[in-house]
Amino acid sequence: MALVQRTCLDTAPVPSGHWTCPDPPEPFSLMPTDMKHRSFFLLLATIVVGLLLLGGGGAYAILAAGPLSLIRGGGHTQPAAAFLVAKQAPVMVSLLVNPDRLQTAAQIAVPVDRRRQVRSAFEQLQQRLLASSGLDWDYARDLQPWLGEEITLAVMTPDLDYDPSTGWQPGYLAVLTTRNPDASRAWLQRFWQRRAGAGTELVFEDYKGVALVYGEAMTADAQTDAQMDARIALPFQRDFMRTLATTMVGDRFVLLANSPKVLRDAVNNLQAPDLNLASTSAYQQALEHLEQPRIGLAYLNFGQLQAWQQAARPAGQGKGQVATTASPRYGSLALNLGLTRQGLRLDTALLPAAGQTLPSTPATLSEPVAALQYVPATSALVIAGVDLQQFWQQLQTDLQGYPQAEQVLTQVVQNLQQRRGVDLPTDIFSWVRGDYAIGLLPTMTPTASGIRPCADWLFIAHRSAQTDAAIAHLDEIAQDQGFSTGPFPLGERQVYAWTRLTTTTNPRPFRRGEDKPEIKADVLGVHTTVGEYEILATSLEAMNAALAAAAAPANQPSALATAMARLSTPNEGLVYLNWHEGRPAIVQKLPLFRLLEFAAKPLFDRLETITFTSYGSDAGIKQGTAFFKIRFAV
Repeated sequence: MALVQRTCLDTAPVPSGHWTCPDPPEPFSLMPTDMKHRSFFLLLATIVVGLLLLGGGGAYAILAAGPLSLIRGGGHTQPAAAFLVAKQAPVMVSLLVNPDRLQTAAQIAVPVDRRRQVRSAFEQLQQRLLASSGLDWDYARDLQPWLGEEITLAVMTPDLDYDPSTGWQPGYLAVLTTRNPDASRAWLQRFWQRRAGAGTELVFEDYKGVALVYGEAMTADAQTDAQMDARIALPFQRDFMRTLATTMVGDRFVLLANSPKVLRDAVNNLQAPDLNLASTSAYQQALEHLEQPRIGLAYLNFGQLQAWQQAARPAGQGKGQVATTASPRYGSLALNLGLTRQGLRLDTALLPAAGQTLPSTPATLSEPVAALQYVPATSALVIAGVDLQQFWQQLQTDLQGYPQAEQVLTQVVQNLQQRRGVDLPTDIFSWVRGDYAIGLLPTMTPTASGIRPCADWLFIAHRSAQTDAAIAHLDEIAQDQGFSTGPFPLGERQVYAWTRLTTTTNPRPFRRGEDKPEIKADVLGVHTTVGEYEILATSLEAMNAALAAAAAPANQPSALATAMARLSTPNEGLVYLNWHEGRPAIVQKLPLFRLLEFAAKPLFDRLETITFTSYGSDAGIKQGTAFFKIRFAV
């Protein structure tokens, strides 16, 4: 076995606390490949997010049973690791409470016969996440004895050397606080002993008084066919990307990175305050506007995220994007995770980019949007607000400078115009100046192979002087596509439908050899006027549900009504998602949620509803809140 000692002579050292390697262990070969290094850092991100989300399952137990000190006891108001993270880091995510506290709190208020299930759920999550790393880690054996109150993961830089000829190589940093420095040093020693015992050439580097340890990258000749396949399949092509590097800073931080350069940068950031994230004004402003106590925090730098995404895009990808010369309006986003009696509370703070100023736009809604009275309680997705035209114009302004987001928005509008001939901004948004609500209603459609989840849309808007002309124009669009417009009764109310008659031929069992044609009506949409509101629906059933919703007893609050009551006022409306009831319809209409469900399975397994609202802009910061209602039964 070969040991390599390197020393970097530089400025004054960091306070003592780094460890030195014991006697050289047995030789062995370095285990991590490109795939394993990549999965290792993705694993750390998943651990942070997974523990945050799974911890939400114990929120009610924490607050209803009274042991709030389990969360507040950590004393964390912000991630201590922010002093190690570069100020230009694309993203930082922190869990600010020990995972064991979340597990304990989650068991306090559940029946005794269910506590084993809660404990088992945490253990399975830990085992599943750690097993995927390929590093032979066990939470109870390796991390639990010393892990402190904070786990932070950061992407320090989109590219380690900013050399286009070598491809993109992001720099990842994980910071774990320790409550037992001796135990954490012993764990690192055992870890590297196992690596050295398998043949890794260890490198010991003294950088500004901090001992860095990492393994020499394997040469191409030493790689197995499987490792080469993993390397080819991923964009990580250079040797140092196969080098896991670790260190301890003082008696508080255990650092892991995918390159020793990342660790050197972290040490530099700690010693030079003007280099780290904690010293930036945007980060400090975000923390001032976010509520406490918190159990987690995330911070995103949009400019660096965009650079990271562009660097990661394969050559030639991205052609056809909307060209933009505008400067991005927003520079960063901070997300603050806290606990409520119903689940999780996520507060957001959106900050302007350098050179940009957000105008003060206070929220004006002091009560729920009146159009919501026509939205059925069974709706899977609800969006409500005031002045749709102004919202659309504001959205377009906000997305300037973000080509990908502009492209998505443009495609949505173009697709609807191509399929139905409807120009959303001109034909719909332009006449909606008052309050409005949009609803997605889950349905089931019979098919030859069984029942398929589907959905209907509802659109309710306060009528304006332009409404009649707008509806007449929609009639013309439907007629141009072969649909006829006509009234018919629905209960005691007259509604108008856009229909087209077609014929079908179905075999008649009682008349062998003879088929009879049948007339079938294809319904494009239905609309009617109710008081001061115009209601449009994609089916007669959806229209009937909207009319019935307004007649429902007010003394029977639905999940939607409960969610609205939880929002602080004044606000700018809401976005409501009933995941528990409407998952099939939501995934069918909005496939993005399938990816989100996969990425955050611990949350979506127990998630009932999500409610989001915005509170406008104040002091140059745009704030909002999302509530995640969790189902606590195990």
